[in-house]
Amino acid sequence: GAAEIFLRTTGAVLPKSHGIRILGCPMLSMAYVACGRLDAFAMLSPAKLGPWDLAPAIVVLEEAGGVVGEGVSGAPLKFTDRAIAGAQARSLFDELYAVVKDA
Repeated sequence: GAAEIFLRTTGAVLPKSHGIRILGCPMLSMAYVACGRLDAFAMLSPAKLGPWDLAPAIVVLEEAGGVVGEGVSGAPLKFTDRAIAGAQARSLFDELYAVVKDA
């Protein structure tokens, strides 16, 4: 289930990062990426966000020069998706999903 996916993917990221923070609010995390407090954010496991959650995060992060994608796979984000990810740069976003692709 979602908990197992979360543990597996987070476990893959942890040794390759400077740290992981779990703030409990995906949209606050995306705002922190937009303003430079965090480098990247990804849900990495199934979630239940709605378009009303995704739209503001997309606008804020993309206007700040960042990139967004679907949270579990990193694929291009659609408003029907239920999870989100973002990073300050495409290279960092791609690196994050390269780490978790085999997890």
